Amino acid sequence: MAVSEALERWSFHSVVRSDRAALYGFDIDSSTNGMSAFPGLLARDARRRAMLEGIERFSLIAWWNGFIGAEPQQTDWPGVNAVSIPGPFGGITAVVWTRTAHGSYAYGYAADESFTSAFERALTEMARNETVLRTWWHLHLSGETKAGGHIFERRCLFFSTDAGHAMFQARLNSKPRNLLHGFDVICDSEIPGPWSDYATVWRFALRPPSRTFLEKREDVFFF
Repeated sequence: MAVSEALERWSFHSVVRSDRAALYGFDIDSSTNGMSAFPGLLARDARRRAMLEGIERFSLIAWWNGFIGAEPQQTDWPGVNAVSIPGPFGGITAVVWTRTAHGSYAYGYAADESFTSAFERALTEMARNETVLRTWWHLHLSGETKAGGHIFERRCLFFSTDAGHAMFQARLNSKPRNLLHGFDVICDSEIPGPWSDYATVWRFALRPPSRTFLEKREDVFFF
């Protein structure tokens, strides 16, 4: 996974500010949304992963900005809560969260073709985020409380707090206030380059229903 993400970032940084950017929708969404790198002979595996990420990101942005609602789901995991968000092309995004042993909140989200599959993937993401929080907690105990410089890490830390979780809960309890008028695929293509010697990099991106996720704000549930 680490190698695949490194190849994905390589292609992203090589293309996002190049004269090829518009070919892959970076003129509309200049993030890594909907990108996936996957080794193998068949490009379809990379495309499927890219589609799921594109659906996940679109659904999360639409939900947080009040375009669609989330449905509570029962889980068999003690202390783990979950909701499902409907997405384009029949995809389902699962958002999960729990209170950690040190009192903060950890979250995870992922999309798949069923809630069960999305939930399992979201649990993995939650575990990764909990590791970040645990590291920060140890730094806090040692007197080093400086958060990382990346906005996604700062958001993860903000929503782990009582204030951040209260904002998350308020959004869960509110109804959609806008109408979502369909969706627009801005890229569904392989991104060729020197990284292609190692993996297929694909981007499947949808036009974001809002651009707040690109702002340098910590109170945006997108990390």
